[in-house]
Amino acid sequence: MVKMEVFKINNLAFSYSDQSEFALNDINFSCSEGEFIVISGESGCGKSTLLKQLKVEITPFGQSIGSILYYGEDINSFSSDRLSSEIGFVFQDPDNQVAMDEVYQELVFGMENANLDSKVMRKRIAEFVHFFDLEPLLYKKTFEISGGQKQLMNLASILLLQPKVILLDEPTSQLDPISAKEFLQLLRRLNQEFGITVILVEHRLDELIHLADRIIVMKEGKIIEDAAPTDLFLTAWRKNDSYIKSFTPSIPKLVLTYSNNIAEIREVPLSVKEGKKWVLSNAERIPQPSRDGDATVQTKVNIMECNSIYFQYAKKEKPVIKNLDVEIKQGELFTILGKNGSGKSTLLKVLSGILKNQQGKISFKNRLMQKYTQLELQEEIAYLPQNPKALFIHDTIQKELDFQADQLGVTGKNTSYFSINKIFDIEKLLHKHPYDCSGGELQRAALACLLISNPSILFIDEPTKGLDPLAKKRFGDFLKMLIENGKTIVMATHDMEFAAQYSSRCAIMFDGEISAIGTAMEFFKDNYFYTTVISRITRGVCDGLITVEEGLNN
Repeated sequence: MVKMEVFKINNLAFSYSDQSEFALNDINFSCSEGEFIVISGESGCGKSTLLKQLKVEITPFGQSIGSILYYGEDINSFSSDRLSSEIGFVFQDPDNQVAMDEVYQELVFGMENANLDSKVMRKRIAEFVHFFDLEPLLYKKTFEISGGQKQLMNLASILLLQPKVILLDEPTSQLDPISAKEFLQLLRRLNQEFGITVILVEHRLDELIHLADRIIVMKEGKIIEDAAPTDLFLTAWRKNDSYIKSFTPSIPKLVLTYSNNIAEIREVPLSVKEGKKWVLSNAERIPQPSRDGDATVQTKVNIMECNSIYFQYAKKEKPVIKNLDVEIKQGELFTILGKNGSGKSTLLKVLSGILKNQQGKISFKNRLMQKYTQLELQEEIAYLPQNPKALFIHDTIQKELDFQADQLGVTGKNTSYFSINKIFDIEKLLHKHPYDCSGGELQRAALACLLISNPSILFIDEPTKGLDPLAKKRFGDFLKMLIENGKTIVMATHDMEFAAQYSSRCAIMFDGEISAIGTAMEFFKDNYFYTTVISRITRGVCDGLITVEEGLNN
């Protein structure tokens, strides 16, 4: 049976209205009904721009060359009503898609705009509420539900219009591991059981590769590879293509790293089940990691101690933090994990002095936090929020750096201010507007601004959100450099792989408290969900290995 072609893109080029360079260039690809396609590549390579070309209502304003066919006809020849119902789009940030105050209102919003009969709407609502198990949320306010629940609501809102295609732009980047896995499994069901075509942009491929029919890799506005996952990774490793190798997920990376003869491999394990089977047959090839650093971190002195701290936003609300005890050691990277809404971000703000704990004690350098002046805290403690844009109030990076230096009275060529641009490799960004920087560039610029005061401890909230593997490695190396120079870093993240590779110790928040804590190996080795893919496939065979990089460093 021949599948119909949903999209066919011919020689597409696109430039934004305020830019002379093309964001997309010479794009050619087709997509058949029922395919599950993943688009990957470095930040700024054109992935999201390409995806938005397929959703006419949100296509950016600019100059376009070439053609996009939808079921064999120019996509612009279709009515907007038909395209809006047949092609759904899920954004990276769930809040960007929410239009109404109540979950039920949000679900019916799209159908009302499509002028559906009330009986049809009630029938569809009843069916999809049961399918998505949304009944407990139906009359809740949209701001009260978690990020994972919002993404489910957004997806349900789209499906109520009975689309043929769903486009998704990094839909799990803000979700905890359990919510992300559930969301992707739901996409798999929609694809396999209902034949809905899925095209998804994503940096993190570990949980996706066994779902994908094809992976499209982009670089500098062009498609450089379009292949089935096994073919893509085998070709990259045989050619020693460093760009595509950097995007290779953990399981195929482990296999291709420790296989004797890559030329003879025909299939590469993609799922945990397949990876575990390979490990059982090849355990002797995988080196055991050294754990010398795990003992060292325990001997370090405490820089911050929290005893029975408590915080709630309003008297009638449930406390976000209660009876929480934790010690943070000098010169470590301490990572806090937990589900959406568990209180990770709130805890960072309390520890950094942005929010005041209502009970308990926080000591910093053996002195109670309330004994410090605001200026002293500003000089000693820095906080990087989830969205670094919130830190910038000037129109260039240079002006922001100058402003921060002036505020802190930092002058003289012997200060860190004059070397910080080179250390963070932001010299070429100095005259850029912060909003014109990529995610990785903005992270580095924000860190440079924060470190002008030479703080002792740095709190970072979800730093790898939206970063591609190359930018993530650069950012991780920056954090290692800061640790080596005596800084202490406390990080909240959903990124298990990043946390496992760079953290000294990890902790998980549950019910307002730190419920488990340990070195990276101790923390990840026995978990089912809050762990790495490598830990899952090597457990019971090569115990203690939690990242591919650990084996490579031995």
